[in-house]
Amino acid sequence: MTEAATIEIDYYYERVAAALADLPEDTRDELLEDLPAHFAEVLEEQGGPLVDRLGPPATYAAELRAAAGLDTGPAPDTDRAPLVVYYERLVAALPDLDKRAGKVIGYPRATEFLRLLRPPGGSPARSRSWC
Repeated sequence: MTEAATIEIDYYYERVAAALADLPEDTRDELLEDLPAHFAEVLEEQGGPLVDRLGPPATYAAELRAAAGLDTGPAPDTDRAPLVVYYERLVAALPDLDKRAGKVIGYPRATEFLRLLRPPGGSPARSRSWC
């Protein structure tokens, strides 16, 4: 097995394990027990990325839960890296934060105040005249 295949198996396994993190440890361990060997077989027999063959890790974890007679599990955000989820939430909240901060300083939006702080003619990084 190549190093790339090992990395792919480890990544997919970790994402499936994260989707099952809410289960009791013994149940989770039982569901995860033979997965690395299964993933290796899938890669050897069918080729292509595991995501193409088995679907997203959270979906695969939901199928494992269903096969074991368990609930469907947590929200699908577990299929993405936590940092990506936090980033998307932050970006979605920025317009509201801009309005709220603006009201505190007496402007409709904080960005309107921040524009006033820009030096004339562009940013100092573009012109070295400030040195």
